[in-house]
Amino acid sequence: MAICNIPIPQSELDQSKVGLIRRDRHVGHVIWITRRNLAKEYEGVLIRVKDKFEKKKVEVLAEIRLQEYLTTPFMISIYLRFPMTRPTRLLLLLMGASGSIDDEAETRGIT
Repeated sequence: MAICNIPIPQSELDQSKVGLIRRDRHVGHVIWITRRNLAKEYEGVLIRVKDKFEKKKVEVLAEIRLQEYLTTPFMISIYLRFPMTRPTRLLLLLMGASGSIDDEAETRGIT
């Protein structure tokens, strides 16, 4: 088996090299665009997840407030006298209560 040593003109080698360089640049650009688009999508997902957790944190703190409030002797006496009082209305009031939700979340260990 013989290997042919056919001389290849330098101009063809240069053209081939230029073609490979252009292809590499194009591939690099496509990879950069893909990474950028993926990062944008990932950021959008993180924002949506953060919003869901923020809403859930408010609900959890309101539930905790409701449970604490309902177990006070005053509220127990009210529910014994007026059994039809709805705790959901109280829950809505507590969700809009004054005070920082974030401060309360930190004290209760909810992050």
